[in-house]
Amino acid sequence: MAGTERFIGLMSGTSLDGVDAVLMNISASANRSIGEAFMPYDEHLRAHLIAMHQPYAGEMHDAAVLGNQLARIYAHAVDELLRKTKFAAQDITAIGCHGQTIRHRPDAGYTIQLGNGALLAAKPQHAKTKAPRECFTSLGRFTPRRAS
Repeated sequence: MAGTERFIGLMSGTSLDGVDAVLMNISASANRSIGEAFMPYDEHLRAHLIAMHQPYAGEMHDAAVLGNQLARIYAHAVDELLRKTKFAAQDITAIGCHGQTIRHRPDAGYTIQLGNGALLAAKPQHAKTKAPRECFTSLGRFTPRRAS
């Protein structure tokens, strides 16, 4: 890494209260938080996310719609963070976002996160967003490591 780069991290946890965004200066010698923002989820979205914790008819459609809705909220969090810190999107090296966990089943060997990295990345001001592995899988650019 040459010099200092700026990264945004987005995190929405199991509390389902909203998304936290943080802007970091990262260099070979030091890491420093520059700013943070929080976008709360409304009760309607929170209720839908809670419903996704269990299988039900129509869940795949709902998951796709909710993933798009979450991407818009993530984009709003990024915009708010940039506004608060007075940085422009061009100043950011990358945005990391794993999505909202709706099912975590290590006993069954899987976890499911909702979001739409491609939608978040499609926003012109967020063009450097790194899409989640699901996007790369659908594009044929991701091959999971096989367990030995």
